[in-house]
Amino acid sequence: MSAGLVDVNCPRCGGGFECGFQAGHCACFGIRLTERLRVQLAERYRGCLCLPCLRALIEADARRVAGEPPAEPPAEPPAQADPHG
Repeated sequence: MSAGLVDVNCPRCGGGFECGFQAGHCACFGIRLTERLRVQLAERYRGCLCLPCLRALIEADARRVAGEPPAEPPAEPPAQADPHG
């Protein structure tokens, strides 16, 4: 892991990636989200999403705005173990 990068898992797909937000040079800085999509993502997910998920969500949002059906079902986060089970 490089200095300032943090290993995280994407809450949408469960995949791991290095986030550079705290280091000030994350790859997601080049991603542009609509305010509506930014709010939706903040309400649904905690933490950073990987670039492939961000790109897929941006594309799905653009299709939805254009009135087109989604190309594929959205990725579901990995199942979490029941601490009481």
